[in-house]
Amino acid sequence: MKRAFYLLALCAIFVVTSCRESDKSRSQNVSGSGDVECDSSASGNATLNVEEVASRAESGDAEAQREMAGMYETGAGGYEKDYGKAFGWFLKAAEQGDVKAMNSVAAYYSSGSGVGKDDKKAFEWWSKAEAKGSAEAMTSLGACYFLALGVKQNLSEAVRYWRKAAAKGDGLAMYNLGYCMEAGAGVARNRDSAMFFYKKSAFSGCVMAQERIEELNAPQLGSVFGQ
Repeated sequence: MKRAFYLLALCAIFVVTSCRESDKSRSQNVSGSGDVECDSSASGNATLNVEEVASRAESGDAEAQREMAGMYETGAGGYEKDYGKAFGWFLKAAEQGDVKAMNSVAAYYSSGSGVGKDDKKAFEWWSKAEAKGSAEAMTSLGACYFLALGVKQNLSEAVRYWRKAAAKGDGLAMYNLGYCMEAGAGVARNRDSAMFFYKKSAFSGCVMAQERIEELNAPQLGSVFGQ
């Protein structure tokens, strides 16, 4: 039971991190964009806006390049879904210093979507985004250190990055901290502190944290770590 929970938690820590990075970039690049209107029921303005974004992207505008990536990623704006082209546009924007694009490039390298899987390059791009203050990148770097992906395993470093991200309000980092404090991974085991971070994470909207709180509060279960 303990071993099973440990492995599941490891999977949750990294998989959710990577998926969140990619999913958030999609919503920010497409649905959250004020410039790109992809509703086919709209008037010709939709095509004009997409063409304008494409023109700006070709001219080197980083935000437009990220928006182009989002359209290729989701198949919006009349573009066929193409992860390879999406990655290419994210990379162009990232190379110009766009933090959201940096996180997306890292997530693509991490997942192997649209580009060959490369954990070291994923780590490098998340490091660049972290240097610009990205909480999501901090959470992802913590996962890399925790799971030895692109870098030597260091649980203390994982905790350090998750603390930084949690201080910026990142709910997944809070969940990861709660797990580490419950398990005694990279930090002293402390159930009270674990519950503190689980509750903060749950308040931010993390479903996993709410489920874990319910499990720990269930009298027949308690903590799988015997506390």
